[in-house]
Amino acid sequence: MRVLAPKYLDLLRHIENLSEGEKISVRRLARDKGVSQGTAYRAIKMAEEQGLVSTIARVGTIRIRGEARRKNQELTYKDVARIVEGELLAGNEGSGKTLKKFLIAAMELSAAANYIKPGNLVIVGNREDIQEYALKNGAPILITGGFEINQFILDLAEKNNLPVIVTSYDTFSTAAEINRAIFERRIQKRILLVDDIMIADVFSLSLDSTVQDWYQLLHNTHHTRFPVLNKSGRVVGVVTGRDVAEEPESKSIARVMTREPITVTPRTSVATVSHIMVWKGIELLPVVRENHQLLGIVTRQDVMQALHQLQKQPHLEAGLEDNILRSINIYRRDNRFILSGRVTGYMLNRLGVLSTGILNLFFTHLAEEIMQSENQERGEMENFNFYALKPLPLGSNFFLEGELLESGRQGGLVAMQAFNQPGEDLIATATAWIKTLGG
Repeated sequence: MRVLAPKYLDLLRHIENLSEGEKISVRRLARDKGVSQGTAYRAIKMAEEQGLVSTIARVGTIRIRGEARRKNQELTYKDVARIVEGELLAGNEGSGKTLKKFLIAAMELSAAANYIKPGNLVIVGNREDIQEYALKNGAPILITGGFEINQFILDLAEKNNLPVIVTSYDTFSTAAEINRAIFERRIQKRILLVDDIMIADVFSLSLDSTVQDWYQLLHNTHHTRFPVLNKSGRVVGVVTGRDVAEEPESKSIARVMTREPITVTPRTSVATVSHIMVWKGIELLPVVRENHQLLGIVTRQDVMQALHQLQKQPHLEAGLEDNILRSINIYRRDNRFILSGRVTGYMLNRLGVLSTGILNLFFTHLAEEIMQSENQERGEMENFNFYALKPLPLGSNFFLEGELLESGRQGGLVAMQAFNQPGEDLIATATAWIKTLGG
């Protein structure tokens, strides 16, 4: 266990109170707080671990809003009541607290007492002795089966500000629904949003600006792309170096800008932004509120760096594709890449054979791995051709072989085949064009 010295706590509190988008540097933090640069550096690294700050290329370290988002994604007792279609009968003041653990008290009180801890939700039926013990020991209760609740239990809950929820669901269904909700929240927490990486301190131009104003911003910021705002602060265009090239300095920005630009919101996923930028060839996207007022910007370079860093981070929870891809192996033999595995129950379609959707997932994954290995570039599927020739039943082995046929700055063409045995008994063929994210 690592214990923070009061000096570190003070620095972390200072960083937490900074405005979103504000820049942080080791030297400035050390000077402002009267500490060594080593202490300031360690505090910034701890803040980064907690999701308070992010380091972005060409920008530096800035305060982000990711931590607030993660807190909003925690499951509260009010959420639990909604999930199990239950009713919150008491302890409303504590309904906004976060659910940490839950347990099913399907045992005698003497045994259940060993597991009931303050803050842990106790799922119980009509056992009033366990209900009372839980509330007296700081644990909220969720009563399944729709049983009526004694008034003294409700009074005890109100006295201790502990939620009491009742649902008509049985215990198994209740636990399953809560588990599913926890899983979905954990999946959400690992998804990187624009809100986590956007630059809030933005330079912009107005409809009254001229090309000369663009050159002045270029000189001051060394950036070449800027959003254009109307008098209400709404985004109406984007202007780049290409737009102003060979234009007279007196010309209005309104006449050279790209009108009705694509915009994103803070809740847009970074993966979606990456897809837009790759397909549309866009280097900068304005981030806006619902009324289209400017909040910040996100650049292609920042998106690529964020996705690269995300690959290095441990995931809190694995999704279906993650679990399926964990069951396969990829290796190289001579000039060909091979993906191998065995058909399991998760991979079957309704007819009991390997799903073509899962086989497409394997082909796509292999193509992207080949592209990254050969070109040292991450890529995204742009075009895919697939021909299924033979079904594979449960328990069958499969071997996908692929090679890079051609490659360039924009992407590469990968040809692949699937076999039941290495090089024998052809199952399917596919070709894929992988567009590089940096292209």
